[in-house]
Amino acid sequence: MIGPIDGVQFLSREAMDQARLERWRGLDLVMGVENAVGLGFLLPTEWRPLGGAGSFGTAGFGGSRAWANPELELAFAYTPNLCSLGHFDAREAALSRTVVDCALRVG
Repeated sequence: MIGPIDGVQFLSREAMDQARLERWRGLDLVMGVENAVGLGFLLPTEWRPLGGAGSFGTAGFGGSRAWANPELELAFAYTPNLCSLGHFDAREAALSRTVVDCALRVG
């Protein structure tokens, strides 16, 4: 979504910026934690930082996460083989932090 694949750009920069523009932030009554959303995507929060400021993504069953950070030209996906039944997977959070730290050092 953040760059072309085989010469095809699936989401324009303008559409991506609209998708990650915060539309709502507050207590998610289903999950019991703060959530933030854009148009169809989750946005970073303190408890779920994704790929940092400017990133957007989604959460899946068992602790799965996928996010992208256009400014870092970085996309990340995590699918655990041992599902976490909670809303937060410390393994994914640690990997996400490490990937972002590495990208910041390289960039």
